[in-house]
Amino acid sequence: MKKCEEGVLGFFFESEEDCELIMNRRPWLVNGVLQNLKPWPIEGEARLFDFEVARFWVEIHGLPKRCLSETNAPIVAKKIGHFIKTDGKRKEEIVRRGFL
Repeated sequence: MKKCEEGVLGFFFESEEDCELIMNRRPWLVNGVLQNLKPWPIEGEARLFDFEVARFWVEIHGLPKRCLSETNAPIVAKKIGHFIKTDGKRKEEIVRRGFL
């Protein structure tokens, strides 16, 4: 970890796999504070980042069972933000657990 500028820390990893694991499990909270992790820019300028937008994993509860499908996830996601991906569960499992 390296302090780059006020309020910006750089995290560097030994392997690409470790970096992917951390980035794919965003968001991270440390002591109740959101760590808004972004891939380091090629230019190396941390000030180029847009830290006002953070990536979150969201569960959608309360939908009718007929709406619980992976194909509906992007439609519902557009109502609250940008769709990135689902957890890849089959429709049967999604209906059983009761949320997208």
